[in-house]
Amino acid sequence: MFVRVSVPQKDAAPLSLAVTEWTPAMTPSLIKHLNGPDGTDVTRFLRNKVPQPYTEDDARFFIALTAANGLFTAHAIVLLDNDSNIVETIGTVGLTFKDPTDIEAHSAELGYWLSKAWWGKGIMSSVVCEYLDKVVRPLSIVPRNEQSAKLVKIIAYAIADNAGSCKVLENCGFALEGKMKQFAFKRHLVRWTAVRVLLVGLLQ
Repeated sequence: MFVRVSVPQKDAAPLSLAVTEWTPAMTPSLIKHLNGPDGTDVTRFLRNKVPQPYTEDDARFFIALTAANGLFTAHAIVLLDNDSNIVETIGTVGLTFKDPTDIEAHSAELGYWLSKAWWGKGIMSSVVCEYLDKVVRPLSIVPRNEQSAKLVKIIAYAIADNAGSCKVLENCGFALEGKMKQFAFKRHLVRWTAVRVLLVGLLQ
């Protein structure tokens, strides 16, 4: 998969990006962006399954998981040069599918993160909207395999004070469904989480 994303920039040329499969060659970028002070700022809004410090073994496990074709799928967000070569991997976007035998089989949870060095440039809004259109919407028409249901609902959780992520979801058509009090225990704090949903049929 290789989905191109052009991100307009004020007073500068658009950023040329793509969403594509993770490969072992991307391991150094993954380690770089999820460690150090900037990595701490990224992971403070993520689930605890993204550890810190983030080791090479963690990166290899994650990349292998993205290729396993299980209930979890994720794709790399990459920066391209003028010849469409990958310059750097700067984030990820993906889905966690619900148990295909249970009542939420028609739903999936959206997740993403972006290197702090690239915050504030409109990247995630452009990437998520394009990902929903090119990758998620087709799954509402044809299930991803014989065991899966067609996708109807995409769920996204954002810690209430993560204004950037909340804005991304709003920009991509997610509606606020509710707020879950004391839902997330992160960095020794219990925090509110806003739940936003997108009915995939609205993309069609």
